[in-house]
Amino acid sequence: MTSSSRIHQRLRLQSAALEAATNSIVITSSDGVIEWVNPAFTELTGYTLDEAVGRSPGDLLKSGSQGPEYYERLWNTILNGQVWRGEITNRRKDGSLYTEVQTVSPVFDDDGNITNFITIKQDVTENRELQARLQQQAWYDELTGLPNRQLLGDRLEQVLRTAKRRHRTIALLYCGIDRIKMVNTTFGFEAGNAVLQAAAGRLRGHVRDMDTVARVGGDEFAILLPEVANAEDAGLVAERILEAFTQPLNISTDANAQPQTLSLSVSLGLSVFPGDTVAGTKLIQHAAEAMYSAKEEGRNQYRFFTHELTSRAQQRLALYNDLRQAINGEQFDLAYQPIFVANSPRMVGFEALLRWDRTGHGRVSPDTFVPMLEETLMIVPVGKWVLREACARLRSLRDAGYSSPSMAINVSKHQIADTEFVNTVERALTDFGLAPRDLTLEITESGLMSNVEGHTATLKALRELGVRISIDDFGTGYSSLSYLKQLPLDELKIDRSFVQDIPGDDQDEAIVRMILSLAHILDLTVVAEGVETQDQRAFLEQEGCDQIQGFLLRRPLEADDLEGFLGSPTP
Repeated sequence: MTSSSRIHQRLRLQSAALEAATNSIVITSSDGVIEWVNPAFTELTGYTLDEAVGRSPGDLLKSGSQGPEYYERLWNTILNGQVWRGEITNRRKDGSLYTEVQTVSPVFDDDGNITNFITIKQDVTENRELQARLQQQAWYDELTGLPNRQLLGDRLEQVLRTAKRRHRTIALLYCGIDRIKMVNTTFGFEAGNAVLQAAAGRLRGHVRDMDTVARVGGDEFAILLPEVANAEDAGLVAERILEAFTQPLNISTDANAQPQTLSLSVSLGLSVFPGDTVAGTKLIQHAAEAMYSAKEEGRNQYRFFTHELTSRAQQRLALYNDLRQAINGEQFDLAYQPIFVANSPRMVGFEALLRWDRTGHGRVSPDTFVPMLEETLMIVPVGKWVLREACARLRSLRDAGYSSPSMAINVSKHQIADTEFVNTVERALTDFGLAPRDLTLEITESGLMSNVEGHTATLKALRELGVRISIDDFGTGYSSLSYLKQLPLDELKIDRSFVQDIPGDDQDEAIVRMILSLAHILDLTVVAEGVETQDQRAFLEQEGCDQIQGFLLRRPLEADDLEGFLGSPTP
């Protein structure tokens, strides 16, 4: 083969390689006019060879995503005989955008002059889109599109560095949506998600562009205010947010369904730099503690952080840890308070009351630890223990020859919501050989009203089993007559708060009379709690109360004292 033939063959192979290349290739003149493009270029951009030749890449593909300085650097580099490498966003013939990495190489003649430029382009659109999605997932909340806790922490650290250097004040607001769980249980989780999305929009709409609104937990948000004049200004922001949520939220979870109008509120906690702390994580923690304080004090309000809150939070954590140990170590016990017929010395039953001797602290009031059990759902396993322990005690009294009366047990709304609760009760009765009418289950009125429809089905199943159902603390939970008519109830218990000031308090006397009248119309037994004086007992007897319990008649008894209280067994 001659030298000429070899050159011709090499050129033909090189041309074929350029044609077959998967990356798009563009050859331009020294002044940037397109002279040739390969098929990969046509496939990527939509422009044919004839459409591209004679035009500049900038006129053909420019998207406007890069400023003049990008092209200025590119031309300065290649005109100086150097290779340019860079990423660029261009526009296809159909108008869609794509991202590519391009390498622009000068071509020289024998004298060293630039005659052409060869540009090799690699389409990286999918890679960049994947990177963007991964970044979105890493830094942003999927449901609301807000920054997540990680991005909030990153921005907070940046803001703190600036604030320390320039002696600025910054604030962090921690926001919790009140009673979002009620929305989930009533309307479903789709509605709950819609509420969170609407809340996110409302929060964004009431802060500045420079502020960061982030979703940091299930129903919790944080707002970073990088520049405030003082703590009072942060309080004004909190007031605006509270006011914003006075307007109902219109929630739609189905395109074919009517939107639900929901009235919700928020609770807010505020912490301020440099007054409260100098650390970003502490700023968030302090604001959260203040928010939880606002919730405990009634919700729909805001509170500033104080160091007293940290102490309270530490005490709550210690209480939580000790309760966990108490469950595992069987540190709980039961006391039993007798219940009597109002106008007779005859006892009709016991109420089992949970007691806890906390290690290092002695006996703790139920008002201190039961709310923690409820909040953390530890009440479910503890409640199951109470049920079986009370049934076991009643069984032991029967085995000892006592025809002892029934046993009343307090149950939580979380136990009632447990799908296995009816089976748990039935199993306890069977295991200890008790009749269903031996057991009365007491649920507070407020607990019942938290999910009337959901709880009613469970209560009906328990009633069909034969267990007696009682509403505890009646008069404090805002139940309606229509609900009382539908519920499978046997008795109402008048809350002690209405008993303590009778006789003498006209309002409490009227409330007690009303409860008695209403209950008797519905054929329900009425039990009055907290009877401590003869005057209270006389008033209740006169008004027709059926049963009473309280310190006047008998304080709660320890298990070992029950047989002595009951006297000799029934012959």
